Amino acid sequence: MEHGWFLGVALISLLSALVFGFFTSLSAVARMGCLGVALALAASGVALIFRGKLPLYRQRRFFTFGSFELPEVGRASYRRGYGFIAFAVFLMLGLLLTTG
Repeated sequence: MEHGWFLGVALISLLSALVFGFFTSLSAVARMGCLGVALALAASGVALIFRGKLPLYRQRRFFTFGSFELPEVGRASYRRGYGFIAFAVFLMLGLLLTTG
């Protein structure tokens, strides 16, 4: 397992090349569609985070960070919202980096 890092670097390089190839092969219309999907995911993520933190907002606790203080029901929504936002950022960065 001494050279396990080499396999990791190779897999990351291969994945990066595939993602870069996907974004560079998109037409202008497909780029706009991808941007629309990213914006919809980001808006949905913000809504899910708001929904997850709503119990804290009702207690007038506005400046809390993380999901530690959330009730169990709101944690899943909160984490899913951040997942949506992370994927939207990934899509937008992919579009930005491959725009020529």
